[in-house]
Amino acid sequence: MKNLKRIILISLFVFVFFNPLIVKASNDMIYSIDTIVDLQDDGTANITQIWDIQTNSGTEFYIPMTNLNKMKLENFSVVDEEGVEFDFQSDWDLNASLEQKAHKCGINKIDDGFELCWGKGSYGRHIYTLTWEYKNVVQAYNDFDGFNIRLVNDNMDPVPKSISAVIKKDGFDLSNKNSRIWAFGYKGEINFTDDGMIEALSEDNLNKYNYMNIMVRFDKGIFDPIIENDYSFDEVEDLAKQESSYENEEISLGKGLKSIVIIAIPFVFIWLIAKKISKSGFEIPYEKAGIKLDLFPNNYKKILSKDVDYCRKIPLENNLDMMHYISNLNWYSITIKRDIISAYLLYWIKNRNIEIIERIKYDIINPEKDKKILTFKMMDSPNFKSDPERALWTMMIISAGEDKILDEGEFSRYVIRNLEQYRIWFGDSIRSGGARFLDIGGIEPIKKSKKSKTNITQNGILLVKEFVGFKKYLDDFTLINEREVKEVELWDDYLIIATVLGLGEKVADQMKKLVPNYVFAKPIYEEKGDIYDIQSIVTLTNSFGETASYAYRSIFSSSSSSDGGGGSSSYSGGGGYSGGGSGGGSR
Repeated sequence: MKNLKRIILISLFVFVFFNPLIVKASNDMIYSIDTIVDLQDDGTANITQIWDIQTNSGTEFYIPMTNLNKMKLENFSVVDEEGVEFDFQSDWDLNASLEQKAHKCGINKIDDGFELCWGKGSYGRHIYTLTWEYKNVVQAYNDFDGFNIRLVNDNMDPVPKSISAVIKKDGFDLSNKNSRIWAFGYKGEINFTDDGMIEALSEDNLNKYNYMNIMVRFDKGIFDPIIENDYSFDEVEDLAKQESSYENEEISLGKGLKSIVIIAIPFVFIWLIAKKISKSGFEIPYEKAGIKLDLFPNNYKKILSKDVDYCRKIPLENNLDMMHYISNLNWYSITIKRDIISAYLLYWIKNRNIEIIERIKYDIINPEKDKKILTFKMMDSPNFKSDPERALWTMMIISAGEDKILDEGEFSRYVIRNLEQYRIWFGDSIRSGGARFLDIGGIEPIKKSKKSKTNITQNGILLVKEFVGFKKYLDDFTLINEREVKEVELWDDYLIIATVLGLGEKVADQMKKLVPNYVFAKPIYEEKGDIYDIQSIVTLTNSFGETASYAYRSIFSSSSSSDGGGGSSSYSGGGGYSGGGSGGGSR
């Protein structure tokens, strides 16, 4: 149940501890839409959907429902962050005022279906918890039971920044032994969790074309569906996979099945072992005094921002591997692989090991479309602080080739050719950070422990709290620094740490607002005569990290994701779905 609790706690606490002094944005914003699908024996799904929003205009939010097919929607309700349950209006008035719609919800009929509507009540930050029942979600087919359902629409305005879903059946563990899972419409992942649920999670930077369709196939006997279809689930699956990356993966697999099976077996084995060994997805042993220690503390509990004060001191010895380790411990997410690479690139730029250069990207077919792009040139080797830093630098030097100019495509191709080396590198980075955390007294071996476990120490809790407090400081950077910008000389380091935490683009924007002429690694680029915009630098480093990590996830998980074992979602496809439709958001 840890994933379910994570979604609910994040959504509830973000408002309760939200700082009211933050200036309102000019437009509405949907920070996240998190959905919980609670499946019942008869195929009904009890839906809970949590919207975390900032609103500054309009009178209501709405969700078009134009594609229910054989499903029925009943018992729609809304509760706000203060626990106020909205009054259901049987005849929804679109033209009512903001005040008239306050604490009210209802259904608005349209030509091709209806809309779920609820009033904003007031402007500012709100969390709305929507609930409804979907009848006949799980349906019976000739071969299996299952569904293909849309949980978040495309063409929403505003576009949600992130979307997620948890699918569960109380009293029953869903796993790859009894189910198959696919996700469509967004860049991210879908996986079975250790506690018997299905979790789908997007990456950031969604656009209006993104949506979330989830398709699940169940073995017979798990449900007793009311609706029975006279065709197979294979037909549902074939339709959904059309024009999706799953379809492309299956074509690739078909061209060389024998060789791919040979390649896939060790990767799948390694993945299964890694998932089994550690909650974080990594095996993290450490050799000390002849004893192998598990660096994942036995007694560790996540530390939330609400439990700590702001911290301005650069944390954890400014050690990127140690920050990677604590980030994995406290906030593990699928973007963590991108963030540590992006942070190292910024670190090397700051220390003159890498230069940003411009080059021409030629269009052979249409020379008029030739354009300038930013990329990297590898310079002098760093003064390495850890073996993982040395290993990552070596991978990039090899990727760059003789001209030492490193393009995204070159590093991505290197990753594809060296999947195992790349996978091990992430574990080594976390292991290096955990070993350093052990050395400075952050964790300690449990005495008389046969399993060589460790516990976090009081000093370790203090160090983690400082790191979480520093993250909280970066989260509210603009607000805190409205009247003082004394730390500008430290901003390069702040930006690197923000990138480890997945906040690079946000903090870069905030820095630009506070000091428009701020330049990352200013002494270097003023000396060269080239000054690049801070947002461009962060976008470039994030793009490198994202291209490599996504290539890894796509290739590494393709053998299991295409056949429903979990892994990367498909950016497109998902046809034949039920539920939802297109559009929605604020108006």
